[in-house]
Amino acid sequence: GSTTSGPNACKYITDIDNAVVTYSCSGDIIVGCVAEIICKDGFVIYTNTTTVPNKKYNCTDMKEWKDTTTGVTLDENEAKGFCQLPTTTPTPFKGSTTSGPNACKYITDIDNAVVTYSCSGDIIVGCVAEIICKDGFVIYTNTTTVPNKKYNCTDMKEWKDTTTGVTLDENEAKGFCQLPTTTPTPFTGST
Repeated sequence: GSTTSGPNACKYITDIDNAVVTYSCSGDIIVGCVAEIICKDGFVIYTNTTTVPNKKYNCTDMKEWKDTTTGVTLDENEAKGFCQLPTTTPTPFKGSTTSGPNACKYITDIDNAVVTYSCSGDIIVGCVAEIICKDGFVIYTNTTTVPNKKYNCTDMKEWKDTTTGVTLDENEAKGFCQLPTTTPTPFTGST
């Protein structure tokens, strides 16, 4: 029965160019926490066989970040340059036949947040976008506060909330992530 208060088991991963890093834990980074390095739009990570938009690392009891797929220990100096612009014509992922225009538009200009996508390149029907508030910011729902929200790209070319089915209003979404207050302003349509 270890109590995981006190210093972090692993250090935060910082200074990764052209990427954001998200964590499965909040506050202290404890053993078992997963960090995900997510390349910004248009950047990819080269593996020895393919390119990927992100990589996940697990915090071990040796206070090291290990690649969840390969078990290789993260070298932060090397990781700084992980996310690169594709150099030649990239090879599409196996099974992708997604040429043509995006079904949904990229979600942009969300204050105090990053947006990640389950698809890479063109946004196709079924792709999930996640609006993730920066540390300390939250999204108010009618009953609680949440650190993020997921939206599904529909065949109507709209982003629908995966929980409530409400269509995303990008003007309203711009202000989704707020600092916690004592008297929150719930979004329109919430009771």
